[in-house]
Amino acid sequence: MPDLAELFRTEPGTLGGRYMRTLWHPIFIASDLKPGWAKPVQILGEKFTLYRGEGGAPHLTAFRCAHRGLQLSVGWIEGDSIRCRFHGWKYDGSGQCVEVPTEDESTAKTVRLRSYPVREYLGLIFAFIGDGDAPALPRYPALNRAASCGSRPTRAPAISSSTWKTIRCTSPSRTASRSYTSIVRKFR
Repeated sequence: MPDLAELFRTEPGTLGGRYMRTLWHPIFIASDLKPGWAKPVQILGEKFTLYRGEGGAPHLTAFRCAHRGLQLSVGWIEGDSIRCRFHGWKYDGSGQCVEVPTEDESTAKTVRLRSYPVREYLGLIFAFIGDGDAPALPRYPALNRAASCGSRPTRAPAISSSTWKTIRCTSPSRTASRSYTSIVRKFR
């Protein structure tokens, strides 16, 4: 009899993990990631470093520095790059090492961290952590309408996947007596 538990494990290399890495995942509330800050995140059994550059763009890279393996989220942000706190290696948003303080410029060009595409949508930061080119980020018209009315995502309580939430919104730009209701299924 096949081991059905393999379908539910999402670590790298598992059947479930390979499938889940073909999708975009909401990984962080966008307003909680301030410019110039880095956060460690874990999704699908893997750890990553999520940071927002000083220009406002979010970036997702490998969890550890390629040099000595220090957790990158304890480093600091310079422009749209992150610098490791241990020996000061600096990586840009694409994961390319752009500066090694004690070495010549050619050393930095040979080092690259894995980086992942991220997009902000509906007040969340979505990431694609699979191999190859990322598919288009799915759009949800019902959620777009709710977001245009000023609704913002908040920390969701633990709910089951069958729970449905109704978002009611009255937009000041529309007739005040007219409200719009969208049924949305919460991300789990």
